[in-house]
Amino acid sequence: MTSRHYAAIAGLIVGIAGLGIAVVQPLQSSSIQWTAFTIGTIGFVLGMVIASTLPSEPVQ
Repeated sequence: MTSRHYAAIAGLIVGIAGLGIAVVQPLQSSSIQWTAFTIGTIGFVLGMVIASTLPSEPVQ
């Protein structure tokens, strides 16, 4: 795997974790919720963009 594979995986993990934190946070901490949601969305979208632009390689 190349560094772009790792970047895509890391982006997806950060995205899922951020969105998960945003969902679990209580409503009174809306700043943490919105920060986690924003970071999660950016990470998820960035991971998907990197993953979709990776060249396809034959499975060995």
